[in-house]
Amino acid sequence: MKTAKKSTKFSSKRLPTANSGASVEYQTRHMEILELLIGLETKLHSYNVRSSIEKLKLLLSDEYMEIGASGKIYNKKETIDLLVSSKPYEIAATDFTLNQLSSELMQLIYRANDNANSKTGRKTIRNSLWKKNGDDWQMLFHQGTIEH
Repeated sequence: MKTAKKSTKFSSKRLPTANSGASVEYQTRHMEILELLIGLETKLHSYNVRSSIEKLKLLLSDEYMEIGASGKIYNKKETIDLLVSSKPYEIAATDFTLNQLSSELMQLIYRANDNANSKTGRKTIRNSLWKKNGDDWQMLFHQGTIEH
């Protein structure tokens, strides 16, 4: 079983600097959320999670929508059906950026390399929206665009 590789290098273009007037507490919280969402995003890259209907239902919001590379739009059920029936493959993710859209809505953008260990890996720029649902974060939206 292959698992996703997670880069430890990440950034946040929207992260205020100490000179911008943002408090150290705010900056620390922002980085904590970034690390948490990277962890949740890369869980979705794991075959262990991608093959589990129960785990996927917890990570994807009921309102979840995805725009596939083909331009087709998928809802939560369609996405889960596709993921649990897919073959295992490795996803290497790097260059994470977090944009805070509101206190309960975050945008995570990153680069991914599907089948990272093969010469034919597909490189994409991925965009996910994560919303706070009670004490948990769930993915609300996802889109991957092929990088040329």
